[in-house]
Amino acid sequence: MVRNWGDVREVLEDIERDRLEEKLKKLDDNLTIASQLPTTDPEAVAAHEAENRYYEHLLMLIEAGLVQGVKVRTKPAPPPWYYDIEYPRLTMEGHDLLAALRSKTVWAAVKEKAFSLSIPITIELIKTVLSSIAKGI
Repeated sequence: MVRNWGDVREVLEDIERDRLEEKLKKLDDNLTIASQLPTTDPEAVAAHEAENRYYEHLLMLIEAGLVQGVKVRTKPAPPPWYYDIEYPRLTMEGHDLLAALRSKTVWAAVKEKAFSLSIPITIELIKTVLSSIAKGI
């Protein structure tokens, strides 16, 4: 799986707007429907890819300490993902990252800096660019 900042933003927004559990149930329902199709069916493949992509990004955000109140695990038997939700919420850093991802100014500066240095976009780069923009105020 490749980290996708658009997917990161989607997961953070789902948590901020209290719709994470609804989103996870929808992914599970789509996978249940898709499991009745041949595994090569485009709809089944898309359902598996969407679920994996979303859960993997959620897991990364949890591991990075940006999200609390949710546990995500994998298991060998289908469905491969399961979760426990207590009270999902963004940490302060999670809110800061979401704000940076929403800001066209910050995001353009992050992409420009990453391109000019030929480096990947990371949370640390986003923080550095955000800090440099704030110092210019």
